[in-house]
Amino acid sequence: MTDDILMEDEANAFAIELLMPEEWIRRDAKGIALLDTLAVEKLAKLYQVSVPLMSYRIGQLMERKRG
Repeated sequence: MTDDILMEDEANAFAIELLMPEEWIRRDAKGIALLDTLAVEKLAKLYQVSVPLMSYRIGQLMERKRG
C-alpha cells in the first residue's frame, strides 16, 4: 500500500467512527439484519449518512463481534 492509500484508509476509519460511534450503532442497531432495508434506511437517516455507508458500518460491527 502506498502512503496516500494508507492515510485515506485511516481517514475513512476515523470519519466512520466519528459519524457512527460503535457504542451508539450497537445500541441502535440491536436486532437489525443487514437485509432489513427499512431499518437500515431509518438508521442512515438518523445518523445522516448514506444507506450503503450504514450497511457497511453494521456489517463491519457484526464481523467484529464474530471475530
